[in-house]
Amino acid sequence: MGKGTGMKLAELKEFLAADAGAWVRFRLPDGAWVEPHAHVSEVARVDKRFVDCGGTFRVESWCRMQAWVGEDTGHRLLASRLATALDKAGPVLGEGGDALDVDLEHGDGRVSQYPVEGIERGEGWVGLRLGERRTDCLAKERCVPSQPASVPIALGMKPGFRPGAAAGSGRTGLPLALVLCTGNSCRSHMAEGILRVATAGKLRVASAGSRPSGHVHPLAIRAMAEIGIDISGHESKHMDGFLRESVDTVITVCGNADQACPVFPGQVHRHHWPFDDPAHATGTDEEKMAVFRRVRDEIRRVFEAYAAGRCGG
Repeated sequence: MGKGTGMKLAELKEFLAADAGAWVRFRLPDGAWVEPHAHVSEVARVDKRFVDCGGTFRVESWCRMQAWVGEDTGHRLLASRLATALDKAGPVLGEGGDALDVDLEHGDGRVSQYPVEGIERGEGWVGLRLGERRTDCLAKERCVPSQPASVPIALGMKPGFRPGAAAGSGRTGLPLALVLCTGNSCRSHMAEGILRVATAGKLRVASAGSRPSGHVHPLAIRAMAEIGIDISGHESKHMDGFLRESVDTVITVCGNADQACPVFPGQVHRHHWPFDDPAHATGTDEEKMAVFRRVRDEIRRVFEAYAAGRCGG
């Protein structure tokens, strides 16, 4: 999905089509122009997969053009030529490519990326107006809790304390994180075990399913035992058993398009981190086990990063 910070590829194509015979210029955020003989040497799709400081797994995608300034000072990049390059990049940009934001990578002493924010026109030329990209915190509700100025800070209050932070904490006084999938036999149990260990008692962790299989897959138990986590005592449960609970966070882990991940009611933090279902693995026992190990390790990377971001460790 696009980042929503600049011009969409479809808009850029429309502008280029309207000025096919014009030559293209690039205006930097400080108002300076990139050398007029610059041209676009690459068109790429960039997919950024990351976990923010609040532990949320995110994906951002955009179309990146790379500007290159050669020694051919008589060269000019025509709008029609850039439009052709963007069209040829269609298979690389993938389905929905026209909805991607566009930026330009340019090196002048150092390489920088600039979002394309608008278009300027002149006599015989069309200019792409470049903006600035700044870093931001995507988890301000966790990292930068708001504190009304009119509320006095109590003496002895610990740093980071927020009134009402225990809301949704369940019977133990700890926030409840509920991991959901369809069958509650493999992925959700591995995630439950990993998250419980990674949060070291700072969260109450459980898992459930919308159509529970009634058992925990033995290869999931074996895969977890290999990393020192015992889930042999887990049970396959229906999510309805948690409807009366005060749930803080719901995480769905269904991965395949033919699966309908369950939806849990209520105002909770929600994350969807899809993983392949290892129960569908075929082949010998060792080939199946290799799939369980792969999925286990993928789950471990995501959930341990989430635990580090949420619990600070």
